[in-house]
Amino acid sequence: MFRFLSVLLLLYFALANNSVAQNTTTIDSLKSVLNTQADDTLKCKTYTEIIKYYYGKGNFKAAKENALLALDLSERIRFKKGIADAYNNIGLNDENMGNLEDAKVSYFKSLKIREEIGGSRGLSFTYNNLGNIYRRQGNLPEALQYFYKSLKLKEELDDKKGAALTLNNIGLIYVDQESFEDALLNYDNSLKFYGTINDKNGLAMVYNNIGLVHKKRDNTNQALIDFNKALELNRETGNKNWIAANLTNIGSIYLNDAIKSTKISDSISAKTQYTNALKVFSEANEINMASGNKYNQSANLISLGDAQMGLGNYNEAQKHLEQALQIAMGAGLKSVTRDAYMALSRLDNLRASSASYTQAERVKFSQSALNNYVAAGMVKDSIFSEESNKQLAELKTRYETEKKDKEIALLNTEKNLQQLSIKEQQVALMVSQLQSVKTKNELELLNQSKALQDMQLTKTQQELVSKMLESKSRAAELELANKDKAIREQQLEQEQLFRNFLIIGILTLIGVSVLLFNRYKLRQKLNHQKNLIDQRKIISADLHDDVGSTLSSISIYSEAIKNKLRINEPEKVMDLVHKIGDTSRETISNLSDIVWSINPVNDSGKVVIGRMESFGSSLLGSKNIRFEFHCDPELYKKDFGMELKQNLFLIYKEAINNAVKYADASVVSSQLKLADSQIQLIISDNGKGFDPAKTADHKNGSTTGGNGLVNMKLRASQIGGNLQIKSSSAGTSIEVKLPASNLL
Repeated sequence: MFRFLSVLLLLYFALANNSVAQNTTTIDSLKSVLNTQADDTLKCKTYTEIIKYYYGKGNFKAAKENALLALDLSERIRFKKGIADAYNNIGLNDENMGNLEDAKVSYFKSLKIREEIGGSRGLSFTYNNLGNIYRRQGNLPEALQYFYKSLKLKEELDDKKGAALTLNNIGLIYVDQESFEDALLNYDNSLKFYGTINDKNGLAMVYNNIGLVHKKRDNTNQALIDFNKALELNRETGNKNWIAANLTNIGSIYLNDAIKSTKISDSISAKTQYTNALKVFSEANEINMASGNKYNQSANLISLGDAQMGLGNYNEAQKHLEQALQIAMGAGLKSVTRDAYMALSRLDNLRASSASYTQAERVKFSQSALNNYVAAGMVKDSIFSEESNKQLAELKTRYETEKKDKEIALLNTEKNLQQLSIKEQQVALMVSQLQSVKTKNELELLNQSKALQDMQLTKTQQELVSKMLESKSRAAELELANKDKAIREQQLEQEQLFRNFLIIGILTLIGVSVLLFNRYKLRQKLNHQKNLIDQRKIISADLHDDVGSTLSSISIYSEAIKNKLRINEPEKVMDLVHKIGDTSRETISNLSDIVWSINPVNDSGKVVIGRMESFGSSLLGSKNIRFEFHCDPELYKKDFGMELKQNLFLIYKEAINNAVKYADASVVSSQLKLADSQIQLIISDNGKGFDPAKTADHKNGSTTGGNGLVNMKLRASQIGGNLQIKSSSAGTSIEVKLPASNLL
């Protein structure tokens, strides 16, 4: 039983894969992004992030559900890489639930697509997963072949995490072959890679596998150290399924040590070890029951029953073992069902030999032990019988298939012979028809020969007339030739004159065209230089205003700090220091916006709109304000010029900042539309509102953000648009309308 659990957990920890690692992004944020996305490749990638999250948390059922949704979307939009990724993730989750054949089918579907589209990284993932399947099925040479294919690609890609995972899996192969030194060498190399990138999930997996090697070598103290290292790392990452696996491994060591102590009659040590085993098995049982994995549930309950037996808690042991039997039988897990019957038989034997029961009860327990032992044997025999029946069915199917193939081949042969006979008859008929045609043609030739003989008599007379006509024809042709020559000479002179005029006209037209084109290029160049000068002036003014204002503020705050230190008011110094920091960070953010707007790489609609959505989500999310972002899909396909990109984003940024600072809102929404040859940006909230007239009265000394509103209107007018503000106690709405001609 203990060897069975160790092998099970060793396999479990081999299933991690680079393509579904744990992600720190909250699932709510990912789902929120998913709901706003169109059906495109970006949405497929969001599904992948959700799958990573659920896989990292050990929720394989939810991970597979999202992988199936990703597959459906990828097939609808014909995104081959997305289809390959989805099949890979479906197989990975089936593998973790123990459905190895289903997983293998999905992996090979993924591999076929990856070989079509190329991409070393994706191929390396699928090779590694196929290696895991073949290793778990006992086909070690095939498994090792796929692992080395994966390792080669990952080394070429300098993929440290992927190489670490494959080295760990190669180590598992050596464990299966009991080459423990080679296994530990591969594990050590894997630890170095995982340590370099600080991957706690990977480190936990390798430490657990190293512990299993030490356990196999009966070095239980070192095994416990390694298992506890893995447990500590998994508690940090929150992976409950792996925590349960670590606890089960630790509990199996306590249980083995307890059995050894019992054999040497060290009852005190045995009780301590049984108690330790019971504690960790109980914690693992709570996690397994919540996971829904019937295999882990039933196997762990048997371990709990063994621990309770060792402590003499026979009723509790009976309860756990019967529950394990019920789950295993319901799930069709025959090997675990057999182990549960065997554990019940051991329990009944202990009761039968205990003086705590009457003679009649002990006889009853002996009979029950025998019945459970026989039941275990019957389950074992049924497993063998099912395998034998399956083999016989396969042989029968193969025989019948070969028999049908031979019958079909015989029928095809007879059919071919019949077709040949029909063709022979058709050929004979065609020969007969040709012979008839030949006879008919010969008769026609004889008739034509007779007609020619009749015509031969007048041939001489016709030749004389023909010669006379030919002589007259030659004389007429000579006269026509002389006239034609004179006409051609006259036409050549006219054509030459026309050609000269045409060449002069074309050269004149080309010259005028070149002159006009050069003037156009010069005008375009001057306009471009003027635009560059204007843009540089604007950028220079922005930089001057931001940097100058910030430096002035920092200078004033610095003088104030000196004064506060001089009059011994240190508590106010920190407020001023914080103000300097806030001012500096705001300026850095503004400079970053300017640099971003200058870079032509960021002109794409996807980049501009993505930055707007990211800024709003990040700022409002940090303040627990719900953010709703909607954008016309057509805008993603457009390019934004520098001036449009800079002014539109800064108007949007100012509006979002104002909503956070002053609105006291719980919901902020943003809409970006393209309609009626206009770009329309609307930012609204459900806050307390304000009076735009009072706020914008900067001349009267207002300090409530009027400059920001004035700047927003100024920026809108610079790109040919207008800005309107509507505010009441029910909230505020800022609407910007711009000509769509600003788009490139």
